[in-house]
Amino acid sequence: MKTCSVFLVICAVAGVAIAARSENPSNSQRGDPFVFWDPIFDQQHEQTGTYRVSCPGLPSALWNTIAVPLGEQPVDALKNPLTYRYGSDKAAVKKAKTKKEKEELSKFRRFEGEPVVFTVCAPTDIEPGEPLGLIFYLSPKQGALDKDSGHRFTYVVDDRRMVTMTANLSGNYDSVAWRVACALAGVELAKRRYNIRPDRVYATGSSGGGRVTSYIMLRYPEIFTGAMPNCGFYSFATWEPSNIPPESLERFYTSSRLAVIEGKDDFNRAESKENYDFYKAKMSMATYIEDPNAGHGVRDPVYLDKAIDFLDSPLSAEGEAAWAKIKPGIGDAKRRGEILAALRPYRGVMFNQPWGAEALPALNDLSTAYRGELKQAEEAVGAQSPKVAKKAIDEFEMVWGVAAKGDVVRLREKVANGIAGKIQGKNYEK
Repeated sequence: MKTCSVFLVICAVAGVAIAARSENPSNSQRGDPFVFWDPIFDQQHEQTGTYRVSCPGLPSALWNTIAVPLGEQPVDALKNPLTYRYGSDKAAVKKAKTKKEKEELSKFRRFEGEPVVFTVCAPTDIEPGEPLGLIFYLSPKQGALDKDSGHRFTYVVDDRRMVTMTANLSGNYDSVAWRVACALAGVELAKRRYNIRPDRVYATGSSGGGRVTSYIMLRYPEIFTGAMPNCGFYSFATWEPSNIPPESLERFYTSSRLAVIEGKDDFNRAESKENYDFYKAKMSMATYIEDPNAGHGVRDPVYLDKAIDFLDSPLSAEGEAAWAKIKPGIGDAKRRGEILAALRPYRGVMFNQPWGAEALPALNDLSTAYRGELKQAEEAVGAQSPKVAKKAIDEFEMVWGVAAKGDVVRLREKVANGIAGKIQGKNYEK
């Protein structure tokens, strides 16, 4: 288990609205609620370790987009009679007389400013631009900081190069729509802060969280490419009438990966197995994993690792093919940049793989050499002579080629900004 530092990242939401994207049919149907979303991260902190992201409540328009297809009432239908009667502040929920009114008012308030807190755990040694995977965990419990929530998967972040996320106040007592909205917002936050591989975004959850995972994987296969429902797997595809768009269902069957996790003594086991058999008959990438020593909730990393290995298997096969192609040239100094660029995307899927036992040490050696020469180039940029800096950057680019593209652009911008500052009578390095 890795050691994590905790800090707070504050996000702000300004003018969130629904806007359709015509190039994506699924987005044009349900809109994109994040077009004008503007989270502001506290840049004084690193992006590694375990930390929290606190955001204002999600917009009511997002509730309508997600909840109405699930059979919930639109916000206006909830808002008018309830807020006029009890108000809209936090005390309004306590004033409500019936359990149903309290539940409905709580649902509405979540989308009108009540803070959302995410717990994030990221690798401790992220390289600039490094491709990372993402696991969003839907906890059955209310607290994102519970030991049994997202932290169940934090052991994977360093070896598998993944970010894990979970949302607070998004447990079994909350509406499905709210939990789905938190998952979508969490993915958006992660993509803005890290270089998340779009083909390695996985949803998972236990018990009721597994059931919500069962819905998310069907409704949003363009966002979540893999799913790991744990001791709670439901077949939303058999609903009549179905609220899953046909194109989403087809994309799930043809492109998504599914790993159903169950405990031998779980009371949900029979239902989960029956639903798994239904999906397995329709898709090629599905597997069933059972812990013989577990009841309701599989926590043993042995079985969680099996699920992740399965979801990663197509990417691992790509990485193995890339390694076989470049392995003969691993000692060629002139090809260092080419080899580093080819291996980087697959660092996270080398774990637990026979080919990775060879490829990972080679990648680590190249990465160490790269970081050392990058540091030298950065020191040259920090000098007072733009001529020296430009020469160092050119030499660094010549050696590392495509692997250095992002860093070369960054260093050249720094030199250009330094020259501009000097022209204005300021110091070359601020």
